[in-house]
Amino acid sequence: MLFDNYLAVIARDPNLSVTKFQVLVELLPENVRSCDDGIYRAIDTYLKVIRLFLILLSKGAGRSVPVPPHSTSSSFSSLSIFAFL
Repeated sequence: MLFDNYLAVIARDPNLSVTKFQVLVELLPENVRSCDDGIYRAIDTYLKVIRLFLILLSKGAGRSVPVPPHSTSSSFSSLSIFAFL
């Protein structure tokens, strides 16, 4: 589905907050999707980007990179987005 492909593209942005990603995922009702493969791919991509960003930050590579608002530990509690799958 086109919207799921869009989600997979924007999921690569390390500045995309968890909240914004969740809102975008929830824009399209579940009954519109004939298959969940696209949404799974978008979520997988998003999680890989966040993981890589946090690894780089922990190794000091991010000292010159501004920390996006979603990288704080308190915002990761909003990962309930993945509970609906």
